Amino acid sequence: MELQHTPREVIHHQGDGGLEVDWADGHRSQYSAVDLRIHCPCPECLTGGADRVRPAPAPDIRVSGVEPYGNYAVALAFSDGHNDGIFRWDYLRYWCPCSVCEERRARDNGMPMPEPELPFAAAPASGCSSCSPAPIPTAAAPQPLTLQPRPISLKRVDG
Repeated sequence: MELQHTPREVIHHQGDGGLEVDWADGHRSQYSAVDLRIHCPCPECLTGGADRVRPAPAPDIRVSGVEPYGNYAVALAFSDGHNDGIFRWDYLRYWCPCSVCEERRARDNGMPMPEPELPFAAAPASGCSSCSPAPIPTAAAPQPLTLQPRPISLKRVDG
């Protein structure tokens, strides 16, 4: 497993129901429960279920449960009763919501990024300053799974 896809620590924020992942390469990702629910990778969510429409999550949705799933993923349960999402580490890292990762996804998918508006054109890019510059392959075959270099710490915090 690549270093950028290896979490050191996963923090489940009880207050806002979000998730924070500290990656082994120094990157830190903060996911809102809404973003996680929108990107749920379960078969029903990916296909849109019987109606072929993925419903928008409620704005007050929360991650209600977090459990390690083998050494390659985390299983999330949501406050709307949905609990089928198994989020692989590489999938979570790909969907990191910081602006640097968002720009990388757009660049890797051949989408032009909008030009910044003045007066922000001269300002440094906002978002994560520790994002790995190497692009994450999106169409490559999955790599064989290997054991994590050390156990992943899963924390639940009230804040």
